[in-house]
Amino acid sequence: MHLTRNRHRSPAQQWVAVAVTALLSAGLWFGWFGWDTEYQYDAAAGTDVTGLWMVGAVLVALGTTLGSAVLLGIAAAVESMGKDLLRT
Repeated sequence: MHLTRNRHRSPAQQWVAVAVTALLSAGLWFGWFGWDTEYQYDAAAGTDVTGLWMVGAVLVALGTTLGSAVLLGIAAAVESMGKDLLRT
């Protein structure tokens, strides 16, 4: 069993790729979500003012996660169909 779909890389290279991805993900969280520690509350209106940037940040994070999952699912389906075609 391989860690990734690239069978031309050694397991060590694949683990390094996973570690780099994890570090970049942590950097994204800290750089985009973790830096704002202030709570913005509009007392006159009685509402929480989070700002449009937070909505954008959440949408980008969800979009990249779902997009990656879809692409990996498509790659797995194509590989599975290719194996089925080779067997027949």
